Amino acid sequence: YYYSVAGTAGYQHSDYALDANGKVIFGIAAEHTTTVVTGGQMVWKRFVKTFTLTSDTVISGLRIGFVSNVDGRGWKVVDNIKIEVGNKATDYSPSPYDNDYKIASQQVTIDGITNTVSNQGSSINSLTTRVQTAEGTLSTATNNITGLQSKQTQTANQITQEISD
Repeated sequence: YYYSVAGTAGYQHSDYALDANGKVIFGIAAEHTTTVVTGGQMVWKRFVKTFTLTSDTVISGLRIGFVSNVDGRGWKVVDNIKIEVGNKATDYSPSPYDNDYKIASQQVTIDGITNTVSNQGSSINSLTTRVQTAEGTLSTATNNITGLQSKQTQTANQITQEISD
């Protein structure tokens, strides 16, 4: 893991891996006597612990503790904890399970967008129906006007014919 400290340089910490019953499997950082504190809180320090388990064991918890032992001030931040199988510590990388969570979160967002687009589609369909109805009404009105104009022309022609005769 990576850690950063602030406050007094003299402190005690007790970091342990626990099994399903809460029993300490091994100490993580409490075993080393010198903790790098140079750089203060602005510098992250990498701590690597390689260990061998004597039997198949499930690590079900981690306890990360910190106590300043000089003047009571200070803190420790731990980030990017990675437990891996093998005899070589590799750089931190996100857990595939974290990616599954991110994918699930993205799916919620996608579902929300899909619903919004679907609602907009329904609104567009409703508007399309209204426009088509209005166009039909306009077409009927146009036909009626054309018919009236034709009748007016016929009537005018008949009047003109009557006057001429």
